[in-house]
Amino acid sequence: MRRARVVVVRHGETDWNVAGRMQGHTDTDLNERGRAQAQALAELLVEEGIGRIIASDLARARQTAQIIAGRLGLAVETDALLRERKFGIFEGLSWEEIAERHPDWYARYRADHWADIPGAEALTALRERSWEALVRHARHARPGAPVLVVTHGGVLRSMLVRLMGDNAPRPVLNAVPYVFRLRQGQPAEVELPKLLPP
Repeated sequence: MRRARVVVVRHGETDWNVAGRMQGHTDTDLNERGRAQAQALAELLVEEGIGRIIASDLARARQTAQIIAGRLGLAVETDALLRERKFGIFEGLSWEEIAERHPDWYARYRADHWADIPGAEALTALRERSWEALVRHARHARPGAPVLVVTHGGVLRSMLVRLMGDNAPRPVLNAVPYVFRLRQGQPAEVELPKLLPP
């Protein structure tokens, strides 16, 4: 019998993604391409037998989940643990603006992503809550009825790092499935996406 799975996806594209802005907790909407990505992902998931959909409560993740849920005939639950990392003084800025306005912090962060950023969530805290959320929602997955989790790049990468360490892929792609297989109810391995978003 096929093992229970949690399918985790990063939300579809936003204009801030295109501009390279740090979104964090800022509530941005999907752009046209992001909506198309979510629709394409919904078609991909039709045959998967998704039993439950949980999303970050931020708009870009909720909108992605709602598009998929509409196609699959499911409701969307939300979980604030799935929110993106809060980026403090970096939030809303592009890398060029960060380098210009906060050169010292920019240099520290580029040298070490574990560095604290003023006003930002610590990376260790992000990793702890990301894993807590994944384990929590894995409890609802059944063989033949995976759970779909719609979240953000930082959260999904934190989950991947927990299982894969330095081999975790970067960047995390928008609106493609990363499949976490469960063993005894716990995430044990991950299948990386083979398809690129439209």
